[in-house]
Amino acid sequence: MARLLLTTDRQISGLKPADKIYEIGIGGSRGLGVRVFPTGLRQFEFRYVAANGTRRRLCLGAYPDLSLAEAYWQAATMGLHGGRRRPKREVTLSNERQMWRNHIQPRLGARPFTELRRADIKVFMRTLVTESGLAAASVASIGSM
Repeated sequence: MARLLLTTDRQISGLKPADKIYEIGIGGSRGLGVRVFPTGLRQFEFRYVAANGTRRRLCLGAYPDLSLAEAYWQAATMGLHGGRRRPKREVTLSNERQMWRNHIQPRLGARPFTELRRADIKVFMRTLVTESGLAAASVASIGSM
C-alpha cells in the first residue's frame, strides 16, 4: 500500500484528529512532517539523527500559524535543508524569498510540486532567461532552491 504524503496546505487543513498521535510526511522533503494530536493540533516537525546517533524531533510551528511553504523557509533558517546542518545567512534567505515571490510563485506556485515534471521546469527556466533578463547563473541558482 502506498504511503500518503502531503503536498498542499489544503491537505494539511483536512487532517482529522484520531485517538492517538499520528504523523504524515511532506512529499518531496526528507524529515519534514506533520504530527496530528488528539486535540486537533497539527504541527510541523523535522525528524533527524543527531551526531551521537540518537533520533531527534524539532518542532517548527503549528498549522495554520505556519503554512507549508513557510515550514520550508523555517527549516532553511535553522539549517535543516539539504543536509547542510548550518543555517543559511539572512541575506541568502531574503534573496531566495524575493526570487520565489517575483519569478517562481507567479508561474508555478499554484501547482502542487508533485505534479511538476522535468519538462515543465526546463520550459520555466528557459522562459526566465529570455523574458526576465536574469543572468543564466541566477537562473541556475533558482533551480537549486
